[in-house]
Amino acid sequence: MNIHTFPLQRSTIEAFAEKHCLVMEVHERATHGPARFYAHFACCEVAERGMLVGVFGNGATPEDAIAEYGQRISGQRIVHRAGQPERKEISVPIIVTTGGEING
Repeated sequence: MNIHTFPLQRSTIEAFAEKHCLVMEVHERATHGPARFYAHFACCEVAERGMLVGVFGNGATPEDAIAEYGQRISGQRIVHRAGQPERKEISVPIIVTTGGEING
């Protein structure tokens, strides 16, 4: 029997951002709790069931917030600059935290 496996693309969030010229924004909240920071790509929203939804990651550190954001957008479709002439839709690969860009 022949088996053909087609794995999903995987990438670090850094490599993905660089490939698509995206800027990560990390904000500190005025009230410091367990989620002191939140992170997201500037001018990006997630396309979900025909709507655009603002998504961000929370964390005690900037790195934690970025990692959570990566998990939340992993495998999703994001829209950069919605409603503008330079709008682009991007399929997000599975975001991994180590090992660099795995493929594509």
